[in-house]
Amino acid sequence: MTGKDQKEQLVKHLKGGEAFASLESFIDKIPFEKLGERPHNLPYSFYELFYHIDFAQKDILEYSIPGDYKTSNWPEDYWPDESAPQNREAWEKLKKDYFDDRDIFENFLMDPKNDLNFR
Repeated sequence: MTGKDQKEQLVKHLKGGEAFASLESFIDKIPFEKLGERPHNLPYSFYELFYHIDFAQKDILEYSIPGDYKTSNWPEDYWPDESAPQNREAWEKLKKDYFDDRDIFENFLMDPKNDLNFR
């Protein structure tokens, strides 16, 4: 597998739709009022899980792109304080931040100047 093929495969996994459904296929189908509900016997709401995914993606992105990386505190920083977003605006911002960061990450991965085998 070439470096380009590896990068394309990473982007496929980043976006989903192969081994799991893409976020785009269902995220806007979840009613806002249900985002903070924790399903029976599960420890997290959808909002908490999505916040965690967003934070982890941002952490990986900041680590991968040369700059001033600062280690986050595990597990405190990776999980929200509340089980639901404060309001619709906060929810929309979280979604936008996630997809914006994912686009930045995809561009970083696909940039031929970036050798992903060395850091």
